[in-house]
Amino acid sequence: MRFTVILALGLIGCAHDEGATHLLEVSVTGKGVVTAATQGIACAGRCSYPLPADERVALLATAEPGHRLETWSGACSTGACELTMSEDRTVEARFVALDAADRVQRLPLSTEPLVAKVEVAVDIAGDLAIVGIRNGVDRPGDQPPIFEDAQIFERRAGKWLSLERLAPVNKAGFGHAVAIDGDWAVVGAHFVKALYFYRREGTKWSQLRFDPKETLPYFGVSVALERTTAAAGAFNPATKDGQVHVLELVGQTWKETARIDRPGRFGFSIALDGGTMLVGAPDDGANGAAYVYEKTDGGWKEVARLETSAKETGTVVALNAGVALVGAPSSTFVFERAGSTWTRKFSLPVDKKADGIGGNNRENIAGNTLVVGNTTASGDAGAVRIARRLGGTWVEGPAIVALDGQAGDKLGAAVAIGVNTVIAAAPGKDDVTTDEGAVYFFELP
Repeated sequence: MRFTVILALGLIGCAHDEGATHLLEVSVTGKGVVTAATQGIACAGRCSYPLPADERVALLATAEPGHRLETWSGACSTGACELTMSEDRTVEARFVALDAADRVQRLPLSTEPLVAKVEVAVDIAGDLAIVGIRNGVDRPGDQPPIFEDAQIFERRAGKWLSLERLAPVNKAGFGHAVAIDGDWAVVGAHFVKALYFYRREGTKWSQLRFDPKETLPYFGVSVALERTTAAAGAFNPATKDGQVHVLELVGQTWKETARIDRPGRFGFSIALDGGTMLVGAPDDGANGAAYVYEKTDGGWKEVARLETSAKETGTVVALNAGVALVGAPSSTFVFERAGSTWTRKFSLPVDKKADGIGGNNRENIAGNTLVVGNTTASGDAGAVRIARRLGGTWVEGPAIVALDGQAGDKLGAAVAIGVNTVIAAAPGKDDVTTDEGAVYFFELP
């Protein structure tokens, strides 16, 4: 009897020992994964995890492209699942395929009605996107004034929301070129030769202006941003001389570390990716070109000049994982890198109007998918053309259109692509209108 009592007391004491554990059973239905980085959890089927008693666990449900989290059940009931292992727990995450309504979101492009000569720029990185817009032109009399704006959008629980309107700088060229990555965004203001950097601090974005010591006119006419590196183009419209300024983030300050000068409106467009920079020069030579630079210990070294047979090659450029898009008003060309050699692999004819000022607006690439805006499709209703690399070959797929689109919407005036999301702007007609335009978010299957 004495032995039984001692054993019972021992068992009671063991329930509160530091070594005690409880079992977390995770069940995943559909295409997705449940993770918890702290505990090393990554489950895409049926999984069991012994965890320390009273440990806090934050489970994250991530859907595969073309799917979404429909419900949690068991010990979890909301999108953000946090639980305490005070006992054995069972949770289930159910993922379902996106339907048509989930795949497309339409949000207002501007906070006020648009007028003539609308210019739009977009960029996307993960669950953040930025849209810049210039509304109207500087004209005498009672013509509409310039309205300039930039907005940050964020995806929360599968839905895109307008998160922040960045402080506008009217009549400065603000919003013509934009870029976003991580906790930073940048907006060019080429009429005042400045860059406006924005840093995310909690739920707000603080502003920091950068003015170069020496530059050509139109500094900030194109911008690119990757982690702690930024680049901005500048050019003189009279002489066609061009420049690219490279900046690095030091602490919380952006400092210029390199400047490259070339003729031919060099810097009209620009892209960054993994220590590689691609710069468009649409007036370089007879047809224009794009230049590839690699970052070295001594700065940025030119390694290739990409040429095509199309006039104004280099009006738009994009770059991702050894694939370069080089755009002209008539076509988009795909170059791929093999070692130190860049070879043209694919071209996509498209009718798009050349922008006389610059900026990265009408084509983009992520992974094995490229997108190109085609504003003149279907009576200027516009569309976004898509091509994908399958087994080393680029194949054009069906175009993306807005089901509620109308003639003159000009969908594709600006496009960008993330991992599986395409953002496309539809600014509307060139003449004065009361429409505020729209920005569409398309989730690719």
